[in-house]
Amino acid sequence: MQAPRGEIPVDPRLKQHRSEYSSKYRDEKNGGSKNSTDAKIGVVRHTWGDFCCLPSASKSAVIGNDGGVWGENGGWNSSTAANRKLAKINSKNSDVNATYKIGKDAKGVAVNYHINGCTEGVLHGYKGDTCVVIKHLSKCFLAAIGPKSKQETLIDEINAVGGRLKEGGY
Repeated sequence: MQAPRGEIPVDPRLKQHRSEYSSKYRDEKNGGSKNSTDAKIGVVRHTWGDFCCLPSASKSAVIGNDGGVWGENGGWNSSTAANRKLAKINSKNSDVNATYKIGKDAKGVAVNYHINGCTEGVLHGYKGDTCVVIKHLSKCFLAAIGPKSKQETLIDEINAVGGRLKEGGY
């Protein structure tokens, strides 16, 4: 499944402008123009990769429920099959207190993370000094890996991004 466009309009009344989106409407930083239609009406456009920029995460991704990566940051290198298993983790059943393969280490070996709880709607787990946090939405989920010492901060960051995506219908 191809990822839907990562566009979250500021105002739902502006949906008519979604179809007008093209690369020329990106902000100046990405080579666009401030005189674009989007800039004039105050629409903020995002790529899926923008939603993966969590300051406390070393790796993060927005992943569809089919396991396809929509956007990533820091080299998310988990397989589609492993991502599909993550999409099915449920905090209300025996999936918590289980181990899942998430990503690969520098040698290309799959890393097993132990999912040990759910806080504020975010599943979390660990492997040594590294933690993983997973936030499920209706059409996708967010996942991030970072230092275990920053787990609470990662939960806050992923909830903030997840809230924005949920408002956009994801």
